Amino acid sequence: YHYLKEVNDNLYNVVLSFTINGNLNAAILQEAFRELQLRNDALRSVFRWEGVANPVQVILKECSFDFLYHDFSDSGEEETRLAICKLMKADENDRFDLTRLPVRIRTIKLDNSSYALNLAYHHILCDGWSTGILVNELLYSYSKLANGEKPVFKPRADYKELQISINRNAASEVRKQFWRDYLTGYQTQAFFGEQVTLHYESQEVKKHHIRLALPELDTFVRINKVTKAAVIYTAYAVLLQKYSGMQ
Repeated sequence: YHYLKEVNDNLYNVVLSFTINGNLNAAILQEAFRELQLRNDALRSVFRWEGVANPVQVILKECSFDFLYHDFSDSGEEETRLAICKLMKADENDRFDLTRLPVRIRTIKLDNSSYALNLAYHHILCDGWSTGILVNELLYSYSKLANGEKPVFKPRADYKELQISINRNAASEVRKQFWRDYLTGYQTQAFFGEQVTLHYESQEVKKHHIRLALPELDTFVRINKVTKAAVIYTAYAVLLQKYSGMQ
């Protein structure tokens, strides 16, 4: 929805950046990601919404991905820094085409013993919980391939079959009854009181941007071992509680 509605925004671009010390073989890294694709259906996914009744996710048997390599080992320190900043901005801001796999892997050689690695993808492919799993599997695959071995993963549920099962059972009476029982006794009320009207005169939505003190937030989440998202969700819940009077 947001991809089609907000054509000039890239709020769902996710970029992971790593600094790697030591030798890195770009060809082996590329092959390691192919191994990851074989294991994870989401990494072979494209999306279609034109000419169909509802948007669909299509899982391909094989799927190419953008793999970019840059060598700045012969460049000056300031030139390298500016070039990396430019590439980082491109990964953050370049809009993905969801009719192709929305993944971009960028390997940057800084010198003979250090590299920068950027993994960019659209959030439609996976959530934050999955990111750590995918990164660990990528590093595992690279390690095995670098030693001349084939990566061997533990078996798990088939993604496609799991999604089909979820969609098939989503409207089942058993599932509906579960939520009826679970929410029994829970009272709801309008969050913002009686003054809120449901009669809208425009489809425009005003956006308010809030700038957070990131260093302080970084310190807080590190000490308390929580995510930044958890802090923001909690603050929003407190805001709603104060406006609604609900406990």
